[in-house]
Amino acid sequence: MSFATPEKAAETPASTQSSLPLGGKLESLHYGFGERDVIAIVEMPDNVAMSALALAVSGSGTVRARTTPLLTVEETDQALSKKV
Repeated sequence: MSFATPEKAAETPASTQSSLPLGGKLESLHYGFGERDVIAIVEMPDNVAMSALALAVSGSGTVRARTTPLLTVEETDQALSKKV
């Protein structure tokens, strides 16, 4: 299957249905070249749901997934206010 645009890719069942059962949403899908061929921005309800999705995707053996949790400004402020 080939995709002409990221919008078309986002409409495909494989990309949109993979996270829906876990309460997630595909925010955007981008194609690149170099170290990363595809970058998906996915909103998940929590880290456990994201881990389950990443493990399912990587478990196929066809795709290597790498996740990078992103923090909101509010979460960063909360982290900075913690005494360590």
